[in-house]
Amino acid sequence: MSLHLPTDCSFSGVPGETVAEFLHRILTARMRLRGDEQVCFRSPDVPEDGRSCLEACLAHELVEASGDGWRVLPAGIAVSRAVFRPRVPLSEAEASLGRLLERFDAIEAETPFRIGPVWLFGSLLRREREIGDIDMAVDYGFDTSRPEPEARAWLAAERTARGLGSDDELLLDLIRRVADPLHDGVFVDSFDLRALGVPCQCFEREGGSWSRQALLATHPRAFGVSERDARCDLVVRTDQGLFVVGNEGSAAGDGAMAPEETAPPSP
Repeated sequence: MSLHLPTDCSFSGVPGETVAEFLHRILTARMRLRGDEQVCFRSPDVPEDGRSCLEACLAHELVEASGDGWRVLPAGIAVSRAVFRPRVPLSEAEASLGRLLERFDAIEAETPFRIGPVWLFGSLLRREREIGDIDMAVDYGFDTSRPEPEARAWLAAERTARGLGSDDELLLDLIRRVADPLHDGVFVDSFDLRALGVPCQCFEREGGSWSRQALLATHPRAFGVSERDARCDLVVRTDQGLFVVGNEGSAAGDGAMAPEETAPPSP
């Protein structure tokens, strides 16, 4: 699991980095930091200065009561491992989005991948003053003009050379070859976005360049509420909004949903 959080995020007013350190200490004491198992602890494990952290963890469902103590939940484990980084101004994020779209063009020129449509959501779509990363879901296919065996051989060779297990992982690795921390919010396949059911905007190529399409309340193929609950990846709720916990081959979203969020404003 991977989770990226802004340095100014908080849980019930307690700084996110303080909560992460509290959970890290609990998990380290239980020698379970490397695993994903749920870990139980009791009052003696909670330092005097950790009561506010514990209350915040309970309020945000990072831990839950269990017997005469508490259990660290998967969201709590994710927060204990989270990467915290500062937000950047909207103008800087917009420039990074332009570089990301250019990167898609370069990948198509160099590989059998054909990228699109791509879906923007989260804080950049809402045009917040400061952005943690660019939340974007990338759908893709392959170049049908070249022989399929040739394309498959290239993909297999690249996966082997990079030690990757899937085409999704390979494409994500290619996208991130140009180091830009704002691109950590990009993930391959719109499945998670469809599960989240949040506002989004499609980018498609028109006349050789990327064009923004209409703002949508949800992805056109968003899951229903019951199906969404069953399929959505792990989500961490902070005071600033909800953040998706990514699995291998995907990335965490930067505030994919904000409290009481409705359709985003027009750019």
